[in-house]
Amino acid sequence: MKKILLTFAFILSLTLSALPSKLVPELIPSVDVVSAATSTPAPKPEPVPTPEPVPEPTPIPTPDPVVDNISSLNNYSAWAESELEDALEQGLIPETLTGDLSSPLTRLEYATLAVHFYEMETGEIVPLDFASPFTDTQDENVLKSYALGITSGIGNGHFNPDGLVTRQEIATFIYRTLTAVYGDMTIQSEQTPYDDMDSISDWAKEAVHFTHHYQIIKGTDEHHFSPQLVATDEMAIIMLERSLDHVQEYEEHSLSDNLVIDDDMYDEYDDDMYDDDDEHDDD
Repeated sequence: MKKILLTFAFILSLTLSALPSKLVPELIPSVDVVSAATSTPAPKPEPVPTPEPVPEPTPIPTPDPVVDNISSLNNYSAWAESELEDALEQGLIPETLTGDLSSPLTRLEYATLAVHFYEMETGEIVPLDFASPFTDTQDENVLKSYALGITSGIGNGHFNPDGLVTRQEIATFIYRTLTAVYGDMTIQSEQTPYDDMDSISDWAKEAVHFTHHYQIIKGTDEHHFSPQLVATDEMAIIMLERSLDHVQEYEEHSLSDNLVIDDDMYDEYDDDMYDDDDEHDDD
């Protein structure tokens, strides 16, 4: 039997060697084909988890550099020196406003003062997360003061940064600045003793009354506010300094809690607080 098997194997090998080579794979599958048909597919790799994004740290408010010495101011009126020194002590004058302080106040300059005041008092940086509505300026302080509701445009996409600020406008800007910092401050009294109240625009009357009530802005004389006269840089600085002196003293009466203020609440302060301010009636 063994011989018969050996003989059969020999004959089979001769037969296969005589066949064309292209037929051999069809008769005897290659090792690779057999392996592919019988092997187990490899498992798919587990997906790598995407790491959570790391949030950006909240920026720490950095106050603008300020002037701290009266000698650093280039030009100012003699009547303003004492209150400008007080403003310097309060850190109210940014280095960008050290030119001629007796010059007319521009809308850009007030926006700079207002934003500096707001960020100094609140410790918060005003975010700029919106597209500018203005085509004539992209100044950061203009956009911040606009976002705070302190200033607005003049129409047609213009801010008019070099436009001059009148006394009724500075009263409005001061009122809006303090409202942005401390909250709503509505006062009940309507007793503003100016003979030219009819020449004050309706949109400015509440602010004129407010700033008169706190002696932030006084008349040009005993009976006139002179709403269309142009304000100056030093006037704006001093008005903000007076705001700190006179408004913040009343925080114990919950100004920041939207309290409606009655004039009688402050009568006791009036005589002592303002007796020595007559020299500044021209602001």
